[in-house]
Amino acid sequence: MKTSKIIFISLLGTVALLIMATTIDIKLNGHKSNSYPSDLFKTEKNRVADYKILRLSNCNNIELICKDSSSVEIIYQKDSLLPHLNYITKGDTLFITDARPKNHSKVTYKIQATGSLSQIVMKNSDITMKNLSSGSMVFELDGSTINMNNEGVATPRMSCLIVSARNHSSISTGDFRVDSIDLALQKSEAYMEIIANKIHGTLQDSSKVYARQPGEIYLKKDSTSTISLNEY
Repeated sequence: MKTSKIIFISLLGTVALLIMATTIDIKLNGHKSNSYPSDLFKTEKNRVADYKILRLSNCNNIELICKDSSSVEIIYQKDSLLPHLNYITKGDTLFITDARPKNHSKVTYKIQATGSLSQIVMKNSDITMKNLSSGSMVFELDGSTINMNNEGVATPRMSCLIVSARNHSSISTGDFRVDSIDLALQKSEAYMEIIANKIHGTLQDSSKVYARQPGEIYLKKDSTSTISLNEY
């Protein structure tokens, strides 16, 4: 057999193995398009009262979805025990604490909120926010990470985004429009694809901002912080 043919067959075999490994990983860990096959995963879903403020403490693998009702949902593999989730609603606030699954790839917490949600307070937590609502939003981050994803929404628009972040927090956003952004960063970073009319705020202690060039900008920074603006 010619050497070139042997090499070609070897490459085909390698590709086949990679596809097989990817398929197995998807089935085990549910990493394909946020799909959770019913033959592999269980779901525990509970309705909660509508809330205006979400407080997270020591939480991972949180997905926040804006819909027309409020609920807390746990998605986990069928061959495992139902993970415990501490949550309680007090007044207009939903508190969630210590949501840290041992195996992150096998547990996801989905939190639904209505358009009344206007503030998220996080400590040592990470969250992915989808299907952004209109209006205004306030983020208070302490050692936390938030990813704003406009999945399924054609360039959504917000009136105001206020971000206060410290202790190595970070916020990243998809492509959407907002009238004004107010930033207060301390040892934190903001990566924003936002199309904004105005960006105001302060940066301290090696903070960083990466953003599109807004119509108006007033950011005050110290000598250790950086601002990077792009026109696109």
